[in-house]
Amino acid sequence: MTRLKRVLLILLTVVWCVGCDQATKSIAKSHLPKSQMLSFVGDTVRLQYTENKGAFLSLGASLSENWRGMIFTGGVATFLLGVLGYLLVASNLPAVTVLAFSLVLGGGLSNLLDRIAYGGYVVDFINLGYRFTADRHI
Repeated sequence: MTRLKRVLLILLTVVWCVGCDQATKSIAKSHLPKSQMLSFVGDTVRLQYTENKGAFLSLGASLSENWRGMIFTGGVATFLLGVLGYLLVASNLPAVTVLAFSLVLGGGLSNLLDRIAYGGYVVDFINLGYRFTADRHI
């Protein structure tokens, strides 16, 4: 893959990813109820507006504001710069690898934009998964 094609793939993927993520988050912010969960497909898909101050599964949400800022803003920004640098420097990556890392870069950048715009939290609104309850057995 030529350098120009790689840069275009990275740029288009990141712009598409950030654009779609920010658009759906904007819709969620303005249309989803703040205190109610909507459930679909036998509770496999849940829509619920959440302001997540932590990372995956709210890990780190209980840290002080300063630590959260350093880790989830500064640390993430540093990591994303590293991913971008790797994508631009590693010349023999297959297109699928460039695409995969570009998707990580786009998702991370969109969440970083959330943290900067909303004072430290990320908008979350969709939860996919199987729920284990007393009436469901494996």
